[in-house]
Amino acid sequence: MKFRKTISILVFIALVVIANQTWAQCPMCKAALESGRKAGTTEVGNTINYGIIYLFAFPYCIAMVFAVIFYKKNKLRKKQQALNNQ
Repeated sequence: MKFRKTISILVFIALVVIANQTWAQCPMCKAALESGRKAGTTEVGNTINYGIIYLFAFPYCIAMVFAVIFYKKNKLRKKQQALNNQ
């Protein structure tokens, strides 16, 4: 059990570190950023990048909530089975 917990924590840390280094953009966003750079503004680029990261991270947060709920229910079920078997 400790091994699983350690692996889970390491994977989470790796995903957080990798997410800070990624700046993925769709072609339309990239075109908007390039035209903004030509005009001399970089504020638009930062805003678009933060929006993309927000949209990327939200589904994973929802999945994490469901995973925690599943884990806690499964743990409670196993505890109740152990009490019933005694």
